[in-house]
Amino acid sequence: MNGAELLPCDQVIAQLWEYIDGELSEERAALVRAHLDACAHCFPQHDYQRAFLGFLRLHSRSPIAPALRQRVFEGLLREDAAGGS
Repeated sequence: MNGAELLPCDQVIAQLWEYIDGELSEERAALVRAHLDACAHCFPQHDYQRAFLGFLRLHSRSPIAPALRQRVFEGLLREDAAGGS
């Protein structure tokens, strides 16, 4: 897959939870994976979100509500866009 076929970063970031949860079609998941393999900006966010979700699963007694995951994710994106650490 060449660089011209890669998805834009904003689309990949917007679909990371669905990708991590295995909710994307095989074709879309392959496009996201190809982007993550090539993008130094998005791949660390993918790793962070996987680690964060793993931490929540390990330390949570009940399943994580999708709406809560989305709110946390959106908060992280806002912080990243504002230049926060």
